[in-house]
Amino acid sequence: MKGPQRGDLVVVTAEAALEEIVSHRLSWERAEELGLVRFYGDPVQAARLRALAATPAARQQLPAQPRTTRAD
Repeated sequence: MKGPQRGDLVVVTAEAALEEIVSHRLSWERAEELGLVRFYGDPVQAARLRALAATPAARQQLPAQPRTTRAD
């Protein structure tokens, strides 16, 4: 498989920004405000990812979504 496929959500960021996010020194929300992370694709999927990256309380408000797999 080469590149994103139709329906994929693409997240673009720099390694340094991702390191800050993973280490909890920078939130996804703040990184997006600063233009350090961008989401391309389905707005519903982007909103779901934003919510998953948010606080634990916000994550509990999300509806369950079945897991899907795809062949590479």
